[in-house]
Amino acid sequence: MFTLPTVYDANLMQLAHYQNFPQMLPFVGDHYAKTKLLLIGESHYLPTGSIIQQNDIAWYASNVKKLNPNETTWTNTREVVNMYNTLGRIYKSHSIFSNPENAIQIHTTNSKFNLQGKRGIEHLAFYNFFQRPAEIQGGSINFTPLDSQMAEDTLTHIIKSIDPKFIIFTSSKAWNNISWDFINANPNIKFDFVPHPGCKWWNTSSKKYGEMTGKEKFMKFLKDNNLF
Repeated sequence: MFTLPTVYDANLMQLAHYQNFPQMLPFVGDHYAKTKLLLIGESHYLPTGSIIQQNDIAWYASNVKKLNPNETTWTNTREVVNMYNTLGRIYKSHSIFSNPENAIQIHTTNSKFNLQGKRGIEHLAFYNFFQRPAEIQGGSINFTPLDSQMAEDTLTHIIKSIDPKFIIFTSSKAWNNISWDFINANPNIKFDFVPHPGCKWWNTSSKKYGEMTGKEKFMKFLKDNNLF
């Protein structure tokens, strides 16, 4: 089973890329409709020894049937999120979920929003911007023009399918690939970005983030937009 079905899947699956790689469908939490908040990461990566992702043209001409079971699991967005959601942080890579989760817990305590025993992650959607896995296990993708085009096309389709009102990028590389033309073409969505929750800037202030830490910037976005 590639995904846990959602009410959005019929529309999401109209994209040819998701027909080729259905395991890469975005995670959409059960309570996403309460926030309409979409978090965007950078990319999946495959285990050392995988070669199918090394060439952009070859990757996009391929499909899930060309992946081995391990590669399929490593690119299954919903399985990755649900593993965190079920077990809590067990891998270093899960900091992309656990650190925003911690910020949401603090914010909801301050705002007196009742999560009703649910995790914050269940109130948002998540996927990785670049649709080709990084070349090196645990590494950052060396994206190409084709990667950028596929990424923007996919985000356009996701916006049409799940109708987010708020989008936060958690990757500078992904954020820097979005043009102001794209943002201006979506005036009903509030966009922002924070550093990767697993990097030092999540807890270290920077001029780039308005003399705030990434965590503080994330929490300010939640507060300013009355989220949670």
